[in-house]
Amino acid sequence: MSQLTSRAEQAIGSVYASLLAVFWYLAAGQVAQSAATLGILETSARWRAAAAAAPWLALIPLALAGLILSPLWPRLRALGVRLFERLRRARAFSLTAALLAWAAFFALVFALGKYDRLLNQAWMRAFAGLLLGGTSGALLCAFWPQKQRLALWLVGLLLPPALYELLHVLPMISTYPFSLEWSEGTWYYYASTLFGRRLYGLDLPLPYSHLTRSLLQAIPFIIPGLPLVVHRAWQALLWAGLPLLAAGFLVRRLRLPAPEWRAAAFLGGFLFINLGPVLYHLLPPVILLLALFDPRRPLRTLLVTALATAWGALSRINWIPVPGMLALVLYLLETPRSAFPTLRAYLRLPLLLGGAALITAAGVFAVYTAQPGSNPLTSLSSPLLWYRLWPNPNLSGGLVLNILLVSLPFAAAAGGSWRGLGGLRAGLMLLMTLVLLAGGTLVSLKIGGGNNLHNYDAYLTLLLIWGAYALSAALRAETQRPALRADLRGWLCAAAALIVLLSALQPGISVKPRSTAQANLDLLTLNGQIERVLQNGGRVLFISQRHLLTFGLTPRTPLESKYELNELMEMAMAGNRAYLDEFHAEIASLTYDLIIVDRLKIYRLPLTSRFAEENNAWVKEVAAPLNRYYRPAFSLPESGLDLLIPK
Repeated sequence: MSQLTSRAEQAIGSVYASLLAVFWYLAAGQVAQSAATLGILETSARWRAAAAAAPWLALIPLALAGLILSPLWPRLRALGVRLFERLRRARAFSLTAALLAWAAFFALVFALGKYDRLLNQAWMRAFAGLLLGGTSGALLCAFWPQKQRLALWLVGLLLPPALYELLHVLPMISTYPFSLEWSEGTWYYYASTLFGRRLYGLDLPLPYSHLTRSLLQAIPFIIPGLPLVVHRAWQALLWAGLPLLAAGFLVRRLRLPAPEWRAAAFLGGFLFINLGPVLYHLLPPVILLLALFDPRRPLRTLLVTALATAWGALSRINWIPVPGMLALVLYLLETPRSAFPTLRAYLRLPLLLGGAALITAAGVFAVYTAQPGSNPLTSLSSPLLWYRLWPNPNLSGGLVLNILLVSLPFAAAAGGSWRGLGGLRAGLMLLMTLVLLAGGTLVSLKIGGGNNLHNYDAYLTLLLIWGAYALSAALRAETQRPALRADLRGWLCAAAALIVLLSALQPGISVKPRSTAQANLDLLTLNGQIERVLQNGGRVLFISQRHLLTFGLTPRTPLESKYELNELMEMAMAGNRAYLDEFHAEIASLTYDLIIVDRLKIYRLPLTSRFAEENNAWVKEVAAPLNRYYRPAFSLPESGLDLLIPK
């Protein structure tokens, strides 16, 4: 991309200042609302005055936006040029100031002390990211005057949210014995079942679903005796590392000549992958294709596509066709129709890839579903909750608005590439995009989904690849004319950067207060009850926290492999009568002498509540039957567990 013209700089400057005004106004309102909720406005005259004055400060960047658009722009630009000339002569100062701007962002987010609950709000983070990131980007432009200014500005803007996104994995690394979130311990247990003979003395069935996540998380089990904290560190590395690898291989494939554009594309790609997010165990086939797909080497390409498809078939049912479709996407973006004498010759490799993907997927999925314990088709019977398309308690704005907003820049770039791709290539690309969009919508509408965009993972991955090729002018066009004008590409890059910045900075990084001392007391109580039951020859069922068995944090207990938390919840939501009737029969016959489960809540939620249908399915199929035949011997305060014994 060429350097920005004066008119483009004027337009970007005015939009940037206007966005600062909007973000500040929203941030001030959010902080004032928090202050009112905490009762601070009632007791502090200074906070009331600040809350009243703060929204008016948005007029400052708004006035700047007006000045930029006014006849004073040439003078303002000349003043800016002189300032930049001075900064260029003091390059060390420019770089130091950029580093300080980034540091100020993290100081605001993490070092607020007693004001954390007030100021660490989503729109305040967005305002700080836009202001300090944009400032650091401008300073980078002064430090490297010979580089592309827009690219450097995007690097400065995207680096804070990218680092912020990476910091989300740090709270995962903990020695705390119980699950850090609802189902965290579940995944360690399912990974351990691949080593069932060594760990439990049993040959256990495969995990019922998401086998590839268990395969990745099972790697530390190769070394016997590693503690829970090592497995958590490995999972944190997977969450952080695989999106970085996918973004890196995508950027390498784009062959961008300028390092500043490679850096900007890398940061933007990483943030977009985490926007859904695309879960880490779905990224290996994407990485494999981006790294090794080569239409000039058909045998290697067929093998890579088959391997990627096999991984997808073992991951999620809606990912069975995705690797084959992504292989076709890469072929269509990189191979012009005009390079082949006939349509038959052009489509020969795609047809071979499709055949290889179809045969591999059918074979692998058939073998997987035939294994004892696997049940990846259960979700097909789950009900669809159509109201989640629109604003609802689970997702502010609803699925339609959210997926539309995150799609706009890349979708516009993809649409702008239509002319360069030609009718056949663009039509096939559009067809695959719409199929994955529809599939992601249906999966998101299933009970248990719809609280974020992670079920749009396949659609977002395709859109990222197509949009990245269009924005970087890396696709092989049928004509000599560029698919997108350079100035339009610049605007779309800036819009995409804004969306991923907002997405990354919306969720806070909060470490739930935990008492390790109380957790150890809970563990002592739990272990005492287990030992009592085992001494009497009884049976112990871990519905929740089964990883405690995996890592030897409880007395050696014969494993009851049925009715684990995640699987039981999945079957309750899907209404799997055969599975649930068996569970109810075993509960009614008091098969187990001790059941460890999350605290029983047997009240139904109104449909206006968050995850009401999921809660009510659990109450109906699990909590109520347990409550009918069992009672809590102990309720552990720190872990939130009930230790149930027969009534």
